[in-house]
Amino acid sequence: MPTLARPSGGVAERALVVADRHIRALSVTGTPDRGGPLAAARRAAQRRYSLLVAYLDFLPRIYALVWMATLAWAAGFASHMELGGARLAALTVSIGFSSAAALCTAHELMHRRSPFDVMLARLMTALCLYGHMLVEHFHHHATVGDVAAGSTAPRGMSIYRFAPADFLQGLRNGWRVERGRLRRCGVGWWHNRVLQDYALALGLVIVFFASFGCAGLAIFAGQAVFAVFCFEAITYIHHYGLVREEGEEAGPQHALRGACSAALGVPDGPSTRRLGGSPSRSELRSSLLAACGTVPIKVLGRKRPLGSFA
Repeated sequence: MPTLARPSGGVAERALVVADRHIRALSVTGTPDRGGPLAAARRAAQRRYSLLVAYLDFLPRIYALVWMATLAWAAGFASHMELGGARLAALTVSIGFSSAAALCTAHELMHRRSPFDVMLARLMTALCLYGHMLVEHFHHHATVGDVAAGSTAPRGMSIYRFAPADFLQGLRNGWRVERGRLRRCGVGWWHNRVLQDYALALGLVIVFFASFGCAGLAIFAGQAVFAVFCFEAITYIHHYGLVREEGEEAGPQHALRGACSAALGVPDGPSTRRLGGSPSRSELRSSLLAACGTVPIKVLGRKRPLGSFA
């Protein structure tokens, strides 16, 4: 039986799995009915889910374009309306939330094989003044759970201490990784992707200031800071307290499957194994809530097993 083409991207790939299951559910054992109603229904289901997969595959690109247009509009609006401090701050925060989602979208795009998607991700991170995100993120996959390498907060560290420290550590990591890559490849310094993306960010700062003045520059800088802080908060919750033991390899046990589940106590799956010396999920959640300065939220309904690591 024909199957759908494999798309790039996690969301689209999961939709493809669901599509194939539905299409295969229409199949019956025995001789295929290629011209009958069952075959027609199977072809219709394949066309319908092909459109869904294509939409989900393009959705990050659509969001990227809409977000960039919204950011430019907000900067122009602020420059023409002469907003006061409170209104300017409110507009900055509202755009900052969409920019935080844009960084998550860039994370999706940078994992794809398409050069266009990767370049679009780099443009989005430059618009958030997060030029080292591409290089550092792939470095982070290899060093997750290592507190010295960043991206993993030890228990007791607050988000306000972690976010700036992790940003600077990520910048150092990215620069070191690129310097080693250039030395191995024997190419010039201008091939440094961290330097390229921050040069692009500087160019965008100049463009926003020249086009929209001080108000537009304030919107641009404010949304970038807010978005980066939100992204660092996601990283903080995702890896909080999951420190590797000495000599232990990085693995799926060093990340929480659901960041919101970890923070709010909403379980999301069966319990996983515990490594020697590792904290339990309840200990991690209590310590995390204390570090964030938040109050646990009691979830109504029947309790399920604590969520697993991913």
